[in-house]
Amino acid sequence: MMDRNQHHHLWSLYQGTYFKGLNRELLGDSFVIITANNPHGALQDCQSNIELNLLLQAKIKQLELSYIPVLAGNFDFSYAEESFVVNCSLKQGVSLAVAFNQNAIFSIEHDELSLIPCLLSGVEQTGLGSFIERLR
Repeated sequence: MMDRNQHHHLWSLYQGTYFKGLNRELLGDSFVIITANNPHGALQDCQSNIELNLLLQAKIKQLELSYIPVLAGNFDFSYAEESFVVNCSLKQGVSLAVAFNQNAIFSIEHDELSLIPCLLSGVEQTGLGSFIERLR
């Protein structure tokens, strides 16, 4: 189990996330970004992450939510995770994240990007500024 310092370290890393592969015209005003990669922040092998994201994608389809694949990563994308933009409420996004053992999700409301804790303790929702400025 992670300690408080590990939680804060992950939270800091998540705050540096950028997004790639999105057509801005396809985005609505409110959505979440979620992945199934690396549950609980523990790195998994590529095949496991692919399988986890396929399960997440199937769940999103089962719920009849619209979604768009997106790559979420650090500034130069030397580290990235396959993710999904999902058109759903924040509550539903957090519920999906918890079901797939995710520490956090991103919420976008009218171009305001926020990092939302799901499983991490000792951290709070953090505003990250303009979502458009995080697109690559």
